[in-house]
Amino acid sequence: MGEKFLIEKAKRFKQRQEQKRQQLLEAGDLLTALEDRKETLYRFKSDEDDLQKIRSLMLVDEGRAMVTVFAGNRRVGELDGPSSSDARELMRRYPGLGKSLKAYVHSSADWTGYYTAKLSTSKH
Repeated sequence: MGEKFLIEKAKRFKQRQEQKRQQLLEAGDLLTALEDRKETLYRFKSDEDDLQKIRSLMLVDEGRAMVTVFAGNRRVGELDGPSSSDARELMRRYPGLGKSLKAYVHSSADWTGYYTAKLSTSKH
């Protein structure tokens, strides 16, 4: 009788484990890891009126008060204060990046005249 009880208990345990695993596999954020991934957007004011979305940018720390934004070889603007400090912290934490970060225009200018930039990954 003891063996039969243990076999039944093992079956119930296995079924519960399989149900939990199936729920995890069906979860929408398993591969994207949305809860674990933090993507920082950098706000910047541009001298140009119409920067296109997905346009390639370089965020360069030239030692000025704010981090400079370049599109190609042209200076197109500067990051705002909090974004500059975030970008500098990232450059300090990862010295292999040097003094520049590759980014792209994430959203067009809002009513305040600020664009948002997002760091480029291998996909972009």
